[in-house]
Amino acid sequence: MLHLVAFSPARADLRDQFLRVVQPGDTLFLLEDGCLFAATGDHVKALSEQLPAGCTLEVLGDDLAARGLSVADSAVRQTDHAGLVRASERHGASMSWWPS
Repeated sequence: MLHLVAFSPARADLRDQFLRVVQPGDTLFLLEDGCLFAATGDHVKALSEQLPAGCTLEVLGDDLAARGLSVADSAVRQTDHAGLVRASERHGASMSWWPS
């Protein structure tokens, strides 16, 4: 499953819901405020430690750049919009995680 994560690390309620459904082999694609997870080493480490084995983390580089940020840990792969399309092609289903 491809998870489109667009909420900030401050939303512990959404993070907890999200972590209950993530399965081994899923891809977490961080975009919009979700890119803040990738920009802080502590957030990357905490998220990585809670994920099932085999999950991958990707972040939309344009969203990082728009916020003047960069990837803080090599556990997160920075990609572009074409990378988002490729990720959606690799997974048969997706789930969006936007704050309400």
